[in-house]
Amino acid sequence: MLSQPNVRMVMLVMLVAIMVAVAGSLFFSRGSSQETTITQTEPVEIDGVLLRITGDPAQRVTLVGGGTNIQTVLTLPQTQQVQPTTPPEQTQQEQTSEQQATAVPPTSTPVPQTFTQTTSSADPIIFISYTVQGSDTLYSISSSRMDTSIALMARFNLSAKDIVAGNVIQLPIGNPAYCPSSRPYAVGEGDTAYSVARRFGTNHDTLKAMNSLDANYTIRIAEIICVP
Repeated sequence: MLSQPNVRMVMLVMLVAIMVAVAGSLFFSRGSSQETTITQTEPVEIDGVLLRITGDPAQRVTLVGGGTNIQTVLTLPQTQQVQPTTPPEQTQQEQTSEQQATAVPPTSTPVPQTFTQTTSSADPIIFISYTVQGSDTLYSISSSRMDTSIALMARFNLSAKDIVAGNVIQLPIGNPAYCPSSRPYAVGEGDTAYSVARRFGTNHDTLKAMNSLDANYTIRIAEIICVP
């Protein structure tokens, strides 16, 4: 036979179960679109224990004890929030915008430059009057100009003894009229078509076309050629 405390406990548990069932039925019958609040009920006394139901059914139901300070908390299941979905039309528009933003513009194909012969019937070499300066040498004069060279000066019998300060010499240079659409260059010692082309930012085939060079790209010391 159950003792007096055990009888009270059994009755308390049964009452809790009944109240939870009633609260759950009220919560689910109202629907998710309408908020339902269970107000405090009149206290119920069972075997000297005062009980009432209170709380928000969307969160939990609390059984508050009376004089014995018994408190039992039962949490009710919460309704899940449904996240809004993006319409298919909007998703397709976003994908199209991303594709347009990342599209790579077409690159233009560079057009290769073509050169024709630029030399004319004018004399390739002319002479200018040049007054020798105090610090001048054959090397400094040839280094300061691309249209003359030591070899070209030697070809016309200019030597170091002629380089005297104040002396006026006839300096041989490339004739600008000989290269009307380019510039005259005096070939020096050690020059080749390849080295001259690199120096002036072009290639040996362009240099060949501009000066009608032979198949071996031959250039000769002390001659004048046209460069870009």
